[in-house]
Amino acid sequence: MSTEFRDAGKLYEAAIQGKKEVLMAYEPGRWQLPVTPMKDTLLHLIVTVRHEELVKDIINNTPQSEIYKILKKKNQVRNNILHELATTEMVEVAKQVLNKLTPEQWGNLINKKNYWGETPVFRTAVYGSKKMFLFLTEHVKDSTAHLRRDDGMTMLHAAILGESYDFASLLFVRHESLADKIDKYGQTGLHLLAKTPSAFKSRMPYGFMKRLIYHYAPAGQEENNSKAKTGDNANASKANRVVSKIFQVIPVMKRISDEKRKHGLTSTLMEALVETDKSWKQRGGGGGILLTDENLDKDIGQLLASKLKIPSKRGTDIPLFLAIEHGIMEIVEETVNKHPQVLDFKNQFEQNVLHIAVNHRQQKIFEFLIGKKLPTTNPQRSTDRGKHSILHYAAADRSQEHEDAAGPVQKLQRELQWFERVKNSVPAHFLDLPNIDQKIPQELLMKGHSKLHEEAKDWLKETADSCSIVAVLIATVAFAAAYTVPGGTDKVTGLPVLLHMTSFLVFTVMDVLSLVASLTAVAILLSVLTSPFQLLDFHTSLPRKLVFGLTFLFISIATMMLAFAATIIITIHLDQKWLTLLLYTVSHFPVTIFILLHLPLYISLAKESLAWLSEALPALYKL
Repeated sequence: MSTEFRDAGKLYEAAIQGKKEVLMAYEPGRWQLPVTPMKDTLLHLIVTVRHEELVKDIINNTPQSEIYKILKKKNQVRNNILHELATTEMVEVAKQVLNKLTPEQWGNLINKKNYWGETPVFRTAVYGSKKMFLFLTEHVKDSTAHLRRDDGMTMLHAAILGESYDFASLLFVRHESLADKIDKYGQTGLHLLAKTPSAFKSRMPYGFMKRLIYHYAPAGQEENNSKAKTGDNANASKANRVVSKIFQVIPVMKRISDEKRKHGLTSTLMEALVETDKSWKQRGGGGGILLTDENLDKDIGQLLASKLKIPSKRGTDIPLFLAIEHGIMEIVEETVNKHPQVLDFKNQFEQNVLHIAVNHRQQKIFEFLIGKKLPTTNPQRSTDRGKHSILHYAAADRSQEHEDAAGPVQKLQRELQWFERVKNSVPAHFLDLPNIDQKIPQELLMKGHSKLHEEAKDWLKETADSCSIVAVLIATVAFAAAYTVPGGTDKVTGLPVLLHMTSFLVFTVMDVLSLVASLTAVAILLSVLTSPFQLLDFHTSLPRKLVFGLTFLFISIATMMLAFAATIIITIHLDQKWLTLLLYTVSHFPVTIFILLHLPLYISLAKESLAWLSEALPALYKL
């Protein structure tokens, strides 16, 4: 037994490393014995690690009487060799297997199902083996028998879950009927796409530089095809090849280029699936799952009134609603443009597209839907089963949706801004429209955000208090420096001795600016601390004051360090310009550190609080 165990270890190592001479020293019968805890044979293992030439040699050197026994051997999850080959693109090996077997033996192998009910043909979709799929489907009697496994999952589902979108597109072209097939959760392929935000450009958190790289990244196959069709000149082709090589060498650029190609493939697949989508027809008019006794109107109304967290089976939502929930703009635009009637659709809770968009704080999608010509039923004025308008949804606390917010103040500010935006899109009387529990939107807003309001209040007080202490210290130093003139004063005239030096002028101006900026920051931050901290104050007033306070604090620190550098230059009488420049640069090191540490918070708050500038400046320019 111990000898067999040692042999298994040697064979395992030889298979992993592809040592042909070691493997061939054993009898073919030994290759049928398991060498891994998953009961994989040597051939299973060698195929898994992709030693293609070695697999070919083993199959060639195996006697005809033994080959079928070895190939049909199953591992613990009932995968035979064709199941393992289906995970690769080793088509030449598959051809070799086909030639070695009789038609009956080949049919037995290719039709066998593993533990999950997957045939080798189905497994190609799981692993995105496109070439292997094309080969295997040429050598089966009925390819449609392989399209679905025992639990209802189709090859289209498997390809989408594996992010093999080009394979999924091929499957759709060959078997369009797969588009409507659902799995055991009631999901079609489009449902799965609608729950995969990373597959779409609109959900990628690209900064400026990444957006720039994305714009110029080659589009992979699509770009190559267009070149072949148009026949670009030699210079352009050479330039494109150079650009492509650069994008393949630099890791960040390669990743973004791959993402762009993936997004292109996803968009192609998505457009095809949306074209054939009928989910909104079949489940229209408030369809979906049946309501149970505990989910009757009043209970739903209470759920909505608290936090609007409504339990539902995700698979029963139409793909459009899932896309809205996950913020996938491409699916929303394509669906609404191809099937405008979908704007009339309501789910089992009588929610329409705007209810979902508002509830999940999808501003871009909301603006897109509002900009469309809405149907006569007007989703803006519709209420759900709990008699909640979209304004009730905007009033609910969904601060968890703002993951990128810099603290509770910005979360609360965004919630209030969202409520204001939705309020401007509905008739004025909706402010006083009660839900089934006789709650108006303003009440839900106050009650739902009470905890966040307290957190924002405490955070703002602590921040303003800390910053005001720093500003007072800077003001004290700047004030004292004004009466401690570098170089002293003339005993006769009382004027500074170094009055005519450029460095002295720099010191004077910077010291005055530091004093003025720090005192201004103190005044602004004190106004924050003495504020009543009403809920609506967090909409604009308090965040804007904090931004201005931080701005003047940054200015006071920067000018104080410049004044300090000027004092050092005056004291040691530096004449070399490069040393003067170096000293000024070094003096700003603490300022740079301070700004870098607080810059994300500052930019985030300023972006929200000073948004009015981006609207006001173009208007002033027009005047």
